[in-house]
Amino acid sequence: MFLIGAGIITCLSSLFQFSALKLCDSSVVSSLERLSLVFAIILAVIFLKEEMNRKVVAGAMLMIGGAVLISLSIKAG
Repeated sequence: MFLIGAGIITCLSSLFQFSALKLCDSSVVSSLERLSLVFAIILAVIFLKEEMNRKVVAGAMLMIGGAVLISLSIKAG
């Protein structure tokens, strides 16, 4: 059941990503798509009780900051 659910979610994720690529610039879509790693970190801490350290927090903050800067630079330019 978990494998079937994961397959369906992965398929939907790809479809949504391709739809977003039709509507917006690829740099914005890809930077927002990379934020899925940040959500994976957050969910791992909540559900799997994983430990956070400074490197993980710093990496997540850099990913969020980069995505924000890319999306703001596209709108401003």
